[in-house]
Order: sequence, then structure tokens, then C-alpha cells
Amino acid sequence: MSFLRFTPQEYGALAAVCERLDLGSHGLPAFRRLLAVALAETHPQLARRVDRLRRGEAELLYHHFRPRPPAAVRHDLTDEELSAFAQACGAAALPVRFVRPFQAVLVEALAGLRPELARKVARLSGHAFERLYNRAVGREWWWA
Repeated sequence: MSFLRFTPQEYGALAAVCERLDLGSHGLPAFRRLLAVALAETHPQLARRVDRLRRGEAELLYHHFRPRPPAAVRHDLTDEELSAFAQACGAAALPVRFVRPFQAVLVEALAGLRPELARKVARLSGHAFERLYNRAVGREWWWA
């Protein structure tokens, strides 16, 4: 399967929901489920169609709307700050399943100890934070 056909209205609805809900940041099963639920009220026929997509078709849609990450993670952390960042990430009391919301928790934790590092971490995009976090805890391969 190399393509899916949607009317301009259907495509517009799909694009709007994906952008509004940042669905590209979820895994494929969640993407498909959330997309169908979000479309159900305003575009029920399209929601049913999304729900019935075969895996390969769902992957096409998913990869089409998934944001393209920059080639490299951009940050202005020094080597010493990267080390402190990695230590702070590794010191989390529980394993972090949802990385992007953890950014705010980490910024708050760093604010009293390393205010400049906290400011830099707060300025990272969600994607850059996720990549740095995954590198810091040895899970870089997850979203590479």
C-alpha cells in the first residue's frame, strides 16, 4: 500500500485534528484510536474509516502526519550541564513513561539547584527534550 485516498475535506479534517492534538507524538495504536475518537462527533464516517484501516494503511497515515524532527538535537547545554541533566534524569524516583510532561517536573526540580540549567531545559522543544532524555537514560533508540 503506497497511498490512501481522501477528499480535500477529509484530508483537511485529518490534518486539523492531527495538528490540534499533536497526534504525531503518540505511537501508532494511540494515534489511530485518538484520531478516530476526535473525528467521531464531527466526521463519523471518516472516524469509522480510520478505525477500520489495516495496519499498513494506518502506518501510512501516521507517518504522513508525524512531525519531522530536526536532523540533530539543538541545545546550548555545556558538557558539564549535559552531565548534570543526565544525573537528574537518572535520579527520577519512578521510571518516566511519558517523557515530554516530565520536562516541567525536571525544570521545577532543577530551579533551586541549577537555575541556569533549569532555564535552558525549559527552553528546549518537546522533541529536543525527549531526545536528550532518551540519550541520558540509555533509550535513544526509542524515537530515533
